Amino acid sequence: MDLITEIENLDFSIKSREHFSSEILNNPYQLEEVINFLEKSEFEYSEKILAGLEFTSRKNSSILFPFSDLLIGLAGDYSGPSGKRALSKILVNYVKDPKFQLKPQQKEKIITICFNWLISEEKVAVKVFCIEILYVLSVEHTWTNDNLKAILNKDYNSQSAGYKARARKILKKLE
Repeated sequence: MDLITEIENLDFSIKSREHFSSEILNNPYQLEEVINFLEKSEFEYSEKILAGLEFTSRKNSSILFPFSDLLIGLAGDYSGPSGKRALSKILVNYVKDPKFQLKPQQKEKIITICFNWLISEEKVAVKVFCIEILYVLSVEHTWTNDNLKAILNKDYNSQSAGYKARARKILKKLE
């Protein structure tokens, strides 16, 4: 796999992300090079790389476990909407995969990121993934329950149908 060519040809289509994901899964030794490129890349490339990594994590979330500190740190500072969506989905995979145990400081950072994204002007997909993450982590971090309920109730009427559906589901579970 020629990494630069793969990244330059990567776009947000399912077919492209599927191809990138297959290349990573078939050549896992190159994942570190992809991550290094992500750290050093310009915004245009980072959005594409994150979209490809999100697709990869759907198929095998454990492949990204060694890079959890880096990806969680990146999520805290990231500004691009497509990249935030991809990062939020990767974070969902981290918190939901029973094979991966997040460190307490990673969980705290993810909670902070999700609350920040939930109260900011983010795309609906990012907010919905944050709701899911916060709910999963609320089992261990019960202090988040009241904050999550308050935000969901406050924003409910002004959000999209997708947000409302997830909010209803989570609010019901939190009762």
